[in-house]
Amino acid sequence: MVLRGLVLAAALFFLARGVKWHDISIAVRRAGVLVPSVVVAMNACMMGLRALRLRVLLARRLSFRSAFTTLLTSSALNNVTPFRGGHVARLWMLESTAGVTKSAALAVTLVENLLEIAVLALLAFAASCLTSDQGWATVAAPLVFAGTVALLILLWATAGRAARVGVARGTLRGGWRGKLRQFLLRSERGCRALSEPGVPARAALLSLLAWLCEAAMILVCARSMGLALSFPLSVVVLFGINLALALPSTPASTGPFEGATVAVLLFAGIAKGPAVAFAFFYHAIQVVPVTVVGAAALLLSRRRRFCAAERRDTESAPAPPAPAVNVEQF
Repeated sequence: MVLRGLVLAAALFFLARGVKWHDISIAVRRAGVLVPSVVVAMNACMMGLRALRLRVLLARRLSFRSAFTTLLTSSALNNVTPFRGGHVARLWMLESTAGVTKSAALAVTLVENLLEIAVLALLAFAASCLTSDQGWATVAAPLVFAGTVALLILLWATAGRAARVGVARGTLRGGWRGKLRQFLLRSERGCRALSEPGVPARAALLSLLAWLCEAAMILVCARSMGLALSFPLSVVVLFGINLALALPSTPASTGPFEGATVAVLLFAGIAKGPAVAFAFFYHAIQVVPVTVVGAAALLLSRRRRFCAAERRDTESAPAPPAPAVNVEQF
């Protein structure tokens, strides 16, 4: 908690120091209305690619609509709850829609995030070699890639070994080791995608397309505000943002998101005022539409479940008794 608070305070101090807010308002007005609409549509395409990736990792146990709705609502919850509460709610969503346990859903989420970060790190390393003044990414990207690949291998090996031990010994009980093996045994179903032929490659390809789409979003948004960003620099900005988001803190990661964006742009020689304006503008385009649409989808889903429960109660209710007949009347 102290570390999260210090990160947030440092980010806000860094953003507010020496900024001309008049320049920020000018840069935001320059973007207009058309560009945000285009970026929102590109954001929907990116989320669609991630929904396809989730279906691939779950062996198509849920429909594209359910996968997209799950990602949308969990992202909306992340934007209004601290410490990424939407990721926790996502476990229950996957359990109800895909029919997997919460342990397996957690394993799928870990595999998905690690694959995504590994692909971004590899992409950022290539982009940093094509940009100047971004030597930090040339050093950090290989370290992040090696770390995520090592974690993926460890997760796959540990879950697979727990499954083999569980089959050999039957039900594991007693002690913390038994409980840990039971958890890993339940999680093995979520890690099974790493052993399926072609599944990791398809998931990595969809991750690559999603990151390229988001880098294009950054490029379009920056160009509309008059910032001379290249596509490789957009990828490095995306890498810096996701490094800052590694430590969950405020709702929608407000503060660290902007701080990381501005820091990368300052390395590229962009003035701090326009960099801060771009960071807030791009973050708002990402957060506001997703939150509004995700909240509406969540309320609609809740209403649909309530109506279905009412119908089930009505159908299962006993029939009213027939009125008594007075024989003396005849």
